[in-house]
Amino acid sequence: MQLSIDQSTLLCRLLADASRQRILLLLEAEALSVAEITQITRLSQGRVSTHLSRLRAAGLVTDERVNNVRHFRANLGDPEDPATGLWQTLRARIDDQQAEFDREKAREAVRRRHAVWVEVVVASLLHSHVSFLGHLAGAAAGALWALAPGSRLAAAVSSTARAQSPASRSTPRFRGGGRVGGGASREFVPVD
Repeated sequence: MQLSIDQSTLLCRLLADASRQRILLLLEAEALSVAEITQITRLSQGRVSTHLSRLRAAGLVTDERVNNVRHFRANLGDPEDPATGLWQTLRARIDDQQAEFDREKAREAVRRRHAVWVEVVVASLLHSHVSFLGHLAGAAAGALWALAPGSRLAAAVSSTARAQSPASRSTPRFRGGGRVGGGASREFVPVD
């Protein structure tokens, strides 16, 4: 695809911003939410959203909704695209300690996201009448999933916790907007 001078200038301006480069480097490694990018880069939420909007308009970033959270990922599949081609040329020459530090923080953010997800699942399976051992098994499953998502040991502990839970024998529904810890009492209330 051929570009006019104006188009090439706009493309160069897009990728000349250090914050946008940091964000693209992050999104090459992990799909992240605006909140996670904000936490990692320490940029304001508005600034991150603006950068993501510009990168998405150039076709360098895509997004997908997972539940109520939008996750962004680098979209570098078409080497014939001028934006992708220019980014790949720049990317091949970037060797930066900040970028490596950001990627490690992104991996931690994804591990935390998975740990929270496991906590939500375990909390929805267990309720206030579960024994101490049931809570302990649920906590162990959450810790194992956070450290090694998908491992056989984590799956075994998680299934044991569900099997021992009275909540697993029926499918209770909870009120409070479906949020863990929602409501004034900060606990689930079964709806019969």
